[in-house]
Amino acid sequence: MPEIRLLSLEDLPTLMNIELAANLYPWTEGVFRSCFNQQYFNYGVFQHEQLQGFYIGQFLGVESQLFNIAVAPQAQGQGFGKLLLAHFVAQSTERNALDAWLEVRATNQQALHLYQQAGFIETGRRNNYYVSAQGREDALLMCLPLAFS
Repeated sequence: MPEIRLLSLEDLPTLMNIELAANLYPWTEGVFRSCFNQQYFNYGVFQHEQLQGFYIGQFLGVESQLFNIAVAPQAQGQGFGKLLLAHFVAQSTERNALDAWLEVRATNQQALHLYQQAGFIETGRRNNYYVSAQGREDALLMCLPLAFS
């Protein structure tokens, strides 16, 4: 049975392995290191004591933001992404966030489907935001209102 646990800098090597395998444009180790302070909440899903995926969340004021979520390629399709997203929403609610925010590549249909299933709605678009193989691509801004859930 999968278990979700708080991550620490000791998990960074495994986080980096997942990030490098799961993303064409991965975060750097420095970016990950900067996300381990008190305003962030970072969790991983473990199965048989092995990290299978993670998310990086931030809480500021009355909002939470999902900065990164990834599942190891060999663990994809097993519901870990949905489990991590639900945990992020629950953690946001516990912190009394009014809204949960994220942005996603406009071409990432799998992630868009996951977010829409969870109730996130598109609220805006950042044109040419992400680097892509074709040059640039848009980022979709998405929000999940939490105040009334």
